[in-house]
Parts: sequence; structure tokens; C-alpha cells
Amino acid sequence: NKVERHAKEHNHDPEWFKHKKHVLICSWSGRPIFTRYGDDSKLAAYMGVISAIIHNFQRSGDNVRSITAGAYKFVFVRRGPIYLVGVTRTTETLQHIQLQLAFVHNQILSILTGNVHQMLEDSPQYDICNLMGGTQML
Repeated sequence: NKVERHAKEHNHDPEWFKHKKHVLICSWSGRPIFTRYGDDSKLAAYMGVISAIIHNFQRSGDNVRSITAGAYKFVFVRRGPIYLVGVTRTTETLQHIQLQLAFVHNQILSILTGNVHQMLEDSPQYDICNLMGGTQML
């Protein structure tokens, strides 16, 4: 199936970059929560960079919404201690990608309940992936 086929990909794998859209989710501490393609544990350094970018904007009083680099658009949505990032080279609008990320966030909340925010605020290094076990196909 599709999930298993892409499960071993990571950002050092040329196959990972062939996908037109990625969804990456991490806690504010940079701990991986979910990735649409690839192994989230192998993408941990990448997630840490994402978290650092968001933190740097926040420190300067800004709330980064998107960055464009060449053909790629990076769209950022922050929901409490959870950062959702869409990386795409499609023609979708910023608002459309933000809406998709909001849907993914709601999916996480429907699986884990709203208490996940409090858990991550109290324990930033908590690994909520274990709580989501077996739900990758959703």
C-alpha cells in the first residue's frame, strides 16, 4: 500500500523530493508527530529546523505564514504547541493549503482529543506518535 511504499523515504532520499506535496507535523520542541511521506524519525532533524524557523519568526514578533523558495511553497500553521507545515510545488493557494493543514490538525484532535495540546505544553518532548499508532492511513 501507499503508506508502506513511502515509509522508508527521508530528506536524503531523492525519491522523497519527487512528491509534489508534503505535510510535516511537529511539536514546538521539534519532535516529529507525522509526515505524509517517509519515516518521521528519520526526518527529525528536518522537523527541528522547521521548529527553529517558526521560533525565530515568533521571537521577532512575527507569525510566519508562508515562504516561497523557487518552485516550492512552505505553508506554516501553528495550533498551540503543534506546528503543521505544507511543502508544495503545486498551484494551490496559500488559503487552500492552510485549510488542508487545519483539517489534518482536526484529524489529530479527533484521534487524541484536545488534551494533546496540554500534554505537549506540559511535556514538550512527549512522543504522541505512540498514541496515534496504526492511524497513519487516516
